Amino acid sequence: MLGEAYPEMTFTFKSSTISAARLHHHNFDHLIDHKNLGVKEKYDLIIMQAGSFEFSNSEFRKKYIETVKEFSSKAKNADIKTALYMFHDYLPYERRYRENNLEEVIATHRQAALETDSLLLPIALAFEKAYAKRSDIKLHHPDGTHPALLGHYLAAYTIFAYLTNSTPVGLKYNYLNQLSDEDILFLQNIAWETYSQQNN
Repeated sequence: MLGEAYPEMTFTFKSSTISAARLHHHNFDHLIDHKNLGVKEKYDLIIMQAGSFEFSNSEFRKKYIETVKEFSSKAKNADIKTALYMFHDYLPYERRYRENNLEEVIATHRQAALETDSLLLPIALAFEKAYAKRSDIKLHHPDGTHPALLGHYLAAYTIFAYLTNSTPVGLKYNYLNQLSDEDILFLQNIAWETYSQQNN
């Protein structure tokens, strides 16, 4: 999407993911050195994401904030910006769902972003807004926790808006033509509305 919007620029992306892990399980000292992942130039931005269960109790939430502080400090010392991916909530039938989980996810991410001057990417808010407008939309995988293709797209459009401060409306990328024009436009508008409401 960034390449489509900014064809004159070159982008390099790297991802480090540990299944069923928490943020502090990542070897940040290794990952922050771009050469360790085969990248020629220093990173401009590092996006950090917690494990979905990392907000299930106060001890985990405290550790998450401490880790964000530690990692953000190291990134900023290397002149690298940081962002926090606020992931979506579980669906009610998922075994780890709790009625107050979303509120704790939102509050903890906001606190961590504020205390570290990190950009907050509120994917959870975009999901909630989309479901409020179209309760039939399938943003979640049937397991009730992971995102489906439409959920991935909504997250990507939201990240695009926050990284570029511009609307994703009009972007054409459509993976294997799996999305309808209606769904694309809906998700793009939701992402831009989320950005606009949080930045006004």
